[in-house]
Amino acid sequence: MRSLVIFMQEKYLKRVCENVAERLFYNVLHIFNYPHNADDIERAKRVCYSQLFNYNEKEVRFIKEKIDELFQEYKDDFIAYV
Repeated sequence: MRSLVIFMQEKYLKRVCENVAERLFYNVLHIFNYPHNADDIERAKRVCYSQLFNYNEKEVRFIKEKIDELFQEYKDDFIAYV
């Protein structure tokens, strides 16, 4: 993925980064056993962010946007469930 990203159009790059973010999000949720309180959810989010060191600035921006969106949906669903 690293060599193709330089030449990829932004609209395609965004979709690739969103896929990366979704995989990362679901992997971290699984590792944290689907957290049930706000502190654990924030800790899981920080772990997601800590995994972004291999990506360039544009990729990190797209991935963080999607991670923020996914965690907000997760928090909203959790609050609605409780």
